Amino acid sequence: MIFEALVETSHVVLNLAADDKWRALDELCHIAEGEGFLAGVGAIDLITAVTDRERSLSTGMEAGLAIPHAFVSGLADPRLIFALTPAGIPWEALDGQPTRLIALLIAPATAEARETHLETLARLSGVWVEASRRAAALAALDAAAIRAVFSPI
Repeated sequence: MIFEALVETSHVVLNLAADDKWRALDELCHIAEGEGFLAGVGAIDLITAVTDRERSLSTGMEAGLAIPHAFVSGLADPRLIFALTPAGIPWEALDGQPTRLIALLIAPATAEARETHLETLARLSGVWVEASRRAAALAALDAAAIRAVFSPI
């Protein structure tokens, strides 16, 4: 899966207003709806899928990254929305640290999407573990800078 196909400049939020993970998920799902990702699906269906997944097991990784994700029937293409939370949000992460970058990955409920889903999650976390890339993402002043950090995936 090519990163540029997953996320466009308008899919990057540089200063997410939410102060907890549930509000963050709600805000990101509404952004997905506003971007037209959810034609025929709707934000409520996406919010339900993402929060159900989050309740089953936290998607908070290490070093300030969370990758909430869900499969949604009726979704046309996989999409990714990035959001920076400079102050951090408690996310029940593996290392107990607050989340500073959220990568919401949504995909159609198809066999093809499921095949590439784990690969995409692994690539996102693989880029994030590199300290220089993590620092560049957190210091990003615009969406293009975020895209540049993750563009190799």
